[in-house]
Amino acid sequence: MINICSLPLNQTSLPGNADDLTFNPIPSPLNHLLTSVCVREFRAFELLRSGLDRSKYLLVKEAKIIAMTCTHAALKRHDLVELGFKYDNILMEEAAQILEIETFIPLLLQNPEDGYSRLKRWIMIGDHHQLPPVIKNMAFQKYSNMEQSLFTRFVRLGVPTVDLDAQGRARASLCNLYNWRYKQLGNLPHVQLLPQFQAPNPGLTFDFQLINVEDFNGVGESEPNPYFYQVNNAHLYRNKHFAYAHTLTTVA
Repeated sequence: MINICSLPLNQTSLPGNADDLTFNPIPSPLNHLLTSVCVREFRAFELLRSGLDRSKYLLVKEAKIIAMTCTHAALKRHDLVELGFKYDNILMEEAAQILEIETFIPLLLQNPEDGYSRLKRWIMIGDHHQLPPVIKNMAFQKYSNMEQSLFTRFVRLGVPTVDLDAQGRARASLCNLYNWRYKQLGNLPHVQLLPQFQAPNPGLTFDFQLINVEDFNGVGESEPNPYFYQVNNAHLYRNKHFAYAHTLTTVA
């Protein structure tokens, strides 16, 4: 309801006895519209009592952005298709670390319409220079090339890509260690301007330190990916003398 008080044309403010004025409520179509929208929006929750049913309703009818892992998509594909799950766009992060089959399954979480897929846009974000997907079966890894992601396959086949040419997470001196691996990788302006990027971490003399680690039981470093070297985890205890938290230590 909208409350309206009428004043004379030559009077621009309320009189001293404003408390005694009578405000006449006038019905408004806007009130009825808002009431109908609110009732219609929450009516489904009166019928859906369980939390599972309500979550399914929100997933199919209300949600605009849905986040899930590729593993979850594979496990729940049958349920999502039965619900009539619909989507137009897919944004896949860390695509270079996902198996080909795991990359393909999220594309099939809905039934086609009139014989055509509803999917309009598929965006893959990743770095094929980093670690590949983890394959524990050595036969599949070495002889079937299953450790190659679909993202890496597309890059090798020459599919056009958009490459980032600047980074803003590491100091410029650290970026110089690996920028040769990328095409014209530079630094964002704040890397050169902010003071926290100009000095090493507190307690350290240099931005980075190289630590010599001898072979352990005759086993030295391994190379799971080209130009990526790692040592046995038993040697990581040495690094506690050079960093104040194990999360700040990187072995490469």
